[in-house]
Amino acid sequence: MLFCEKVDNLLRALAVPRAVLAREAGLDASLVSRFMKGERVPSRFSPQLERLAAGAAALAVQQKRTREVCALCGISHTEEAPLLFDAIYAWIHLEESGLRPQRAHQAKEPARPQRALPRGDVFADRLEALMTAASVSNVQLARYLNADAALIGRYRAGVRSPAPSGRIVSEICMYFSMLKCAPEERAALCALVNTPYTEDPETFFDAVRVFLKQPGIAAERILADALLETVDLSVPVQARGNAAGGPIPAGAYMQPAQIYTGNEGLRAAALRLLRETIAAGRPAALYLYTELPLSWMLEDDAFMEEWPRLMREALLRGVSVRLVLNFDRDISETVRNLGRWLPLLRAGDLETYCCVRLRDRRFNFTLMGAEGVAGVASFSVTGAGASAQYLFVKDPAVLEGLGAQFLTLLRNNCARLCLFGAGREREYLARLSAFERAPGDTDVLLHALSHYTMPYELMQSILARAGADKGAAEETLRYHEVSAKRTMKNLAQYNITDFISLPSPEELKNGGVAVSFPGLGIGKDVYYTPAEYAAHIRVTLRLLREFPRYSVFLLPQPPYRNINVMVRQGAGTLISRGGDPALAVLFDHLSLNGAVTDYMDMLRLRSVRVYPGRGQGYAQMWRFLQEPKG
Repeated sequence: MLFCEKVDNLLRALAVPRAVLAREAGLDASLVSRFMKGERVPSRFSPQLERLAAGAAALAVQQKRTREVCALCGISHTEEAPLLFDAIYAWIHLEESGLRPQRAHQAKEPARPQRALPRGDVFADRLEALMTAASVSNVQLARYLNADAALIGRYRAGVRSPAPSGRIVSEICMYFSMLKCAPEERAALCALVNTPYTEDPETFFDAVRVFLKQPGIAAERILADALLETVDLSVPVQARGNAAGGPIPAGAYMQPAQIYTGNEGLRAAALRLLRETIAAGRPAALYLYTELPLSWMLEDDAFMEEWPRLMREALLRGVSVRLVLNFDRDISETVRNLGRWLPLLRAGDLETYCCVRLRDRRFNFTLMGAEGVAGVASFSVTGAGASAQYLFVKDPAVLEGLGAQFLTLLRNNCARLCLFGAGREREYLARLSAFERAPGDTDVLLHALSHYTMPYELMQSILARAGADKGAAEETLRYHEVSAKRTMKNLAQYNITDFISLPSPEELKNGGVAVSFPGLGIGKDVYYTPAEYAAHIRVTLRLLREFPRYSVFLLPQPPYRNINVMVRQGAGTLISRGGDPALAVLFDHLSLNGAVTDYMDMLRLRSVRVYPGRGQGYAQMWRFLQEPKG
């Protein structure tokens, strides 16, 4: 049902003219008329839709038409206007409404075709139905999958989604196909997955697989989810000293130009390039780019041990590295690629770029080199594999040409992907400040309440109670003061939306709710007391009343343990992780920005919005003000 049809049906359920609805909603009557005719379609989550839903909810109560409106929206009967508002607002946003996308990253790049989001998350809804019908708990399924029970809870809540063709989905299907249950329970499960009664595990496995996988999960959201999890779980490479056992003789690798064949040859050429760069005994600029599938690296375990070791040694010896990653590969390969590099990105002077490879290209290109030392270059027909040839060269003129080609690649096809970790806190705060100053609407996924809504005095008190290092505390307070003022100024012109998950009272009482700090943290974990959390909640509710452009959505489950994500229109995406080690990734890349934006829009559909003084979300936050202080 399209949006124009929904407006027409809503008026029929209310039994009022469109002028009455327009007046109650504070909209122009001609605008409602254009809505009904399909001449005007608002964007998702726009203020016009909020006013339309609020006006319809008020009229339903006034006209005593609540039963008709509840039946239209598919909910149980209620006489409460806030609950009616939530139901109407959600019903309007269902997939078939055809609303315009909320926004695209258009400030720097042309708009890309937008896809309507499904109602909620199909996988979450179907997994929930399957586990409920079989009386399976999160712990039982998690034990079979060898996973954390919290991850299953996030799948059921719809804030995480596994890859449709990945291990998790297949093993879930296997679990239910092998599940021992009574005949009546098996019959109910068969009816749920739309298959005739069967006790054959293979037949039921296929039925469950179709049930969970169709309709499919959006590839962009899977990419965003996997990217965020990669950052969340990344661990640094530990220093091993001089792993090479002393300097490499300068003349040890001075062979002339040589041709290497296949993936095995490319691995040998890449290791030789690194060793010769180290042996040069002087700072050098290393550049790396290949369009080959990751199998050229991953199929050799010995190479995957030697390559990071040599790369870290090169970084520790002052070699600067420019790395270009492709972000249009297979989704799982893309994230595995970034995951392999994340531990090294904090080791030294490593600049990372991301690019898009043309999908109809018939050649795979490889371009690696160290200025003034050596280079490896090739292009082969895609899929040539074992017969592809790679030329290892040391001729200065050829090396200069390879370097020029790499710079052209950076200028014409690449965007920076900046990563900040230990030792780069000041540089990160400078980039974070520039990111926050950029104009544009902002969505923020938080693992705790936002630092920029915390009063200065409260943060000062928390830092003092935690015994934070004096220098780190002072720098944190200075930046927080500026950041909070900047946020209040931005709210006068742009929308800022926070996605948070509230803790249980037991978790808060036991000191398990972490405080979010600007920057990369203060070197230790700090947790709220119930009184401090209540004070922060009180300020958040006040800001919701004072700033119409500020929104808060409550998630049923926290998607990640300690990840914050900030998506700013026209500026890019910032992913930061607190804890130890702290980490931040900043990029402005069309495909990646779009993937994370789609993920955030999915969270919006799975969340409860907090409205000042009314509604379910407000009640959930208000209860923290009723908890005993202490």
